[in-house]
Amino acid sequence: LWPGIAGPLKGPVVLYAAALLAMAAQAASRAMGRGGADATLAAFGAALFVASDSVLAYQRFCHPVEWGRLAVLATYFCAQAGLAASVVLYRR
Repeated sequence: LWPGIAGPLKGPVVLYAAALLAMAAQAASRAMGRGGADATLAAFGAALFVASDSVLAYQRFCHPVEWGRLAVLATYFCAQAGLAASVVLYRR
């Protein structure tokens, strides 16, 4: 992806990727350390969010594929559902 990213966007893309991966790592660490349905759903949602943004980045900076839009939306909405469900379960 790196060659397809315009010069002024390289810094923000690196910062966003680092924040996204830190969020996913934190969710995975919590799920492995704490366990429970809420933590597992949060980790699953975070992983799907990374997948969604990865496909989106590939579409934007590398090469569009015909199934890309469907993959982005499907993984994004499933990620949001997992994160929202984890909050609901945590509050119980």
